[in-house]
Amino acid sequence: MSRGLRLLRGALLTLLVLGLIEAGARVSVGNVARLPAFFKANSEGPGYGLTPGRHRYWHRDRAITVEIEASGFRRVPGAPATAPRTIWLIGDSQVFGWGLDDRETIATRLQALLGPTAKVVNAGMPGYGPVAYTRVIRTAPADAVSVVMFTETNDGQDAFSTETFGMAHCGILVAPEGIGRSLPCWFLRSHLFSTAVDLRNVIAPSQLAPPLNCNPTLRSSSAVIATRIRDTEDVLDKVTAGRALTATVPWDARLEAKRLRDYVPRLNKVACNWHFPDRLGLVPHLTAHSDGGQLFQHQDHHLSARGADAVARHLAARLAARPEPAAQAPAAD
Repeated sequence: MSRGLRLLRGALLTLLVLGLIEAGARVSVGNVARLPAFFKANSEGPGYGLTPGRHRYWHRDRAITVEIEASGFRRVPGAPATAPRTIWLIGDSQVFGWGLDDRETIATRLQALLGPTAKVVNAGMPGYGPVAYTRVIRTAPADAVSVVMFTETNDGQDAFSTETFGMAHCGILVAPEGIGRSLPCWFLRSHLFSTAVDLRNVIAPSQLAPPLNCNPTLRSSSAVIATRIRDTEDVLDKVTAGRALTATVPWDARLEAKRLRDYVPRLNKVACNWHFPDRLGLVPHLTAHSDGGQLFQHQDHHLSARGADAVARHLAARLAARPEPAAQAPAAD
């Protein structure tokens, strides 16, 4: 057999094996996408948005449904077309409901608790940070109640830059400096690529750094970000004439100490130097929760369905107790 035929046979065999792996990976997840592919580049302005439509993707051990409305926001099942008051929830992937089905998000659970007297808008955007929150709140109606929810785990790091965490490529959110942005769409969307990423994560799992406000090795940069976060809160108040409400989803290690091992450098305990805006007192409420370890997803810092429900119940109670945001004072953490 000539060298050319041997190379051709080897190439065909390789394609056959890769095709079998792709087919097997698709069957194993019910033929749904392995990566969420509902992001799009903004035609105007920085960052990215969400592609309207019904999307399904595989998250850990189940299929997730994400429906994006024509407005570009995630659907809130049960939300009325109009209501006496409108509540905007603004934040990152915690508000969006990463890894949660449409009916499990904070916004959906809050809507169910408030009923037809309010319309809840899920203005959460995965990968956004404090600077982006100030842009989003400017798009909210003047008479809306805006609840800006910070994420303690990563909003300090996200405040380093005015840029968003990633960029949309082939509908998928990728790191601007990562390999993903240079991959062809057919491969980036393939189950083969997702399987390779999963294997890499098993062999060499990625670990986050502790939040800036709780990381003793970064005190100088932490102080700078603390000032920037306070400035962000001032901007929120200025944009809304003092009507902005704030809440913070705490670092998961606050609620379950064994999660400290998921972060590098490894810490023995949680000790934070300053706190994110939390006028609604969400941090002390969740840290005192009896089943705090169940409020976050397994091996993931995002809220679980139970955690989203706990947040929604607290927000509903605080919104009912304090209907006038301008009269609220910061809650002690």
